[in-house]
Amino acid sequence: MGIPPMADDFRTTMKIASPIWVDGKREAYKYFEFTYGTGKVLTMKSALHAVRALSKGHIQHKTQGNPVQNGGVVVVNRQGECVYSFVSAEAGDKPPMADVLKAARAAV
Repeated sequence: MGIPPMADDFRTTMKIASPIWVDGKREAYKYFEFTYGTGKVLTMKSALHAVRALSKGHIQHKTQGNPVQNGGVVVVNRQGECVYSFVSAEAGDKPPMADVLKAARAAV
C-alpha cells in the first residue's frame, strides 16, 4: 500500500475495520524480498490466478501504487517478531488461509 489516501480508499472499498499501515518507500517489501517487476506480474500462472478469481466473482478494482510490486502475507506477534511469512511468486499467488489463520491465532 503506497500512501495514506490509498489505504483509506482500500479500507472503505473492502469494508475493513482493522488498522492498515502504508510503506511508501517499500522498505518492508525489500526486507521480506517480495517479488517485483513485470516478469513477476504478467505470467501464465498470474493469468490463471485471474481466471480463478473472476470465476469466484472477484473483480480487480482500480490499480493504486506500483502495479508491478507483488506482495505477500506477514504475521507479526506482539513482541514484533515475524512468526509467518509468505512471498507471492506472481500476481494472485496466495498462501493457504488455514496457515495464515493458525499463525495469527498463535501470535496473539
